[in-house]
Amino acid sequence: MATYIAIFTFELFAAYVLWFILKKIAKTTKFYRIAVICLIVSLVVGYVASYRYVGYNVTMDYLTRINNQRIEETGQSITLQEEKEYKAILFQDKEYQTLLRNSSIPLSLYPFLLVIVIMLFSARRAINNLQTSSASSH
Repeated sequence: MATYIAIFTFELFAAYVLWFILKKIAKTTKFYRIAVICLIVSLVVGYVASYRYVGYNVTMDYLTRINNQRIEETGQSITLQEEKEYKAILFQDKEYQTLLRNSSIPLSLYPFLLVIVIMLFSARRAINNLQTSSASSH
């Protein structure tokens, strides 16, 4: 659950930072277009964050298993150089890359659904505020 919250936080933060920047720079009333751009960036940020999270966990589990096996066999841990070699082997493994992709997609998409709702709500609220301010100025 904490992972989903962290991914959601990254996605929402990216979307809102971009939202405020684009609103200031574009000075447009096309708030849904801005929201779509923000959502695309948010999706990419969420995927990258989840990919890195899954990759870190899988790598640490892999190295821990190897280290535990080495300790059982020789009584000594793996060296830093051996750790780097094992990582290089793991990172080139196609199965590892597929696992990362397949695990990262759902991990980033579930929080993204909530980000979609929030961004569309923000766009709708911005349009309502614009309509209210233009109606009151007439």
